[in-house]
Amino acid sequence: MIMNSKEELVVIILGALLIALLGVWWYQQDKPSNQEEIHQIIVQIEGAILNPGVYRVAEGTRLFELIELAGGTQQGAYLQNLNLAAPLYDGQKITINFSSQMGEENPKTPSLVPTTNIPATSLKNLHGELVNVNLATAIELEALPGIGSVIAQRIIEYREQHGPFHSLNELAQVKGIGPKKLEKLKDLVCF
Repeated sequence: MIMNSKEELVVIILGALLIALLGVWWYQQDKPSNQEEIHQIIVQIEGAILNPGVYRVAEGTRLFELIELAGGTQQGAYLQNLNLAAPLYDGQKITINFSSQMGEENPKTPSLVPTTNIPATSLKNLHGELVNVNLATAIELEALPGIGSVIAQRIIEYREQHGPFHSLNELAQVKGIGPKKLEKLKDLVCF
């Protein structure tokens, strides 16, 4: 079969068009997605909650959002000691206490109980409650001995930049917290 010059030109144009379309398709397949990859964490919530259990949530989820996801709190839930705006972290266990467990006038136990990294001797301080350095506000941190507004702010900035603290040794990475302060804090904080 012999083609004339017009037919050859049509075949060349169709071939070039096919190659161009395949190139565009291939380029789109290799192009990274513009959607951000959503990292998920796993947390457990128990106690005075309607649907206690283990939940998979997006990284950056706040405590109040987890409580809503778990159906809300039961009547008599004690939320006064909780920072509902605190971000959650992977592997966290949260216990929502009942008011009757807390002694409504003067709560003596922590309302957010981590399950790891708490020495048995650290379950109560002089006031009967621990400060979770991963959830505490600047005001709560300033209530600790040797922690003023500057160091409280440094603790908050450190955990925002590096994630939650897991041990006293990690807390020592914050400028202004040395061995003497750690000794004072060891029975007053949890992670």
